[in-house]
Amino acid sequence: MGCYLFHVPYTPRRGRLYNAFLGYVHNLPVRQLVLYLGSEPYNMATELIEPQISYRAEIISMRDFSYRYFLRRSTPEEIIMAILADLEGEDAEKIIIKILNKVRKFSPRRAAICTVQMQVLSNLRNLQNTVTKILEEMPFAIDLSKDPFFKKAFKRAETQGEAVGEARGEARGEARGEARGEAKIIANFLESGRLSVEEIAESAKMPIEFVLKVQKQLNLSKRQTRKKK
Repeated sequence: MGCYLFHVPYTPRRGRLYNAFLGYVHNLPVRQLVLYLGSEPYNMATELIEPQISYRAEIISMRDFSYRYFLRRSTPEEIIMAILADLEGEDAEKIIIKILNKVRKFSPRRAAICTVQMQVLSNLRNLQNTVTKILEEMPFAIDLSKDPFFKKAFKRAETQGEAVGEARGEARGEARGEARGEAKIIANFLESGRLSVEEIAESAKMPIEFVLKVQKQLNLSKRQTRKKK
């Protein structure tokens, strides 16, 4: 069994096109599923009936799953999907804390990326401000200092506290960068020298402009440090 993921706006005609294409390429029956992430009950068309051809897609709504189902998953990428599931009338803050506590058990780098992704997903449920508030109150939720990939970068960052602090200030001023620690994560990506600005922005799901601001602050700090010497 194979699996293809297409991230495009769904219409029955487009779905039928993909269905026919995959069936032709692999010469196998195709089962097509549409994952609905919206908060309201979906009312999109699922069928296309024309002379000699009919098509129907299966739509799965994230709201049809209990958040508990995702909390029992084994990867952080799956666990963060609980934010989109049915919260069963429970307090959203408590559930978000449960999600973050499970995610933080994975490698720091992986946990950091999934935390940023969770912030983006939470906007679909109008919970982004709540997630950000909780992250600010959980300063140790994501600890990159234990990850070998970032150890060297953290050592340098400790001598550049002023730059990191200013970068955090920039983060708080950004609509999508208010969570404490996001600027520090990006600063350490930059210090590692392994990724381009574009790749860092893509990995962290942040605007390139924000990454450039952090980079500017770090470069300024380095120049000031050299002058003092």
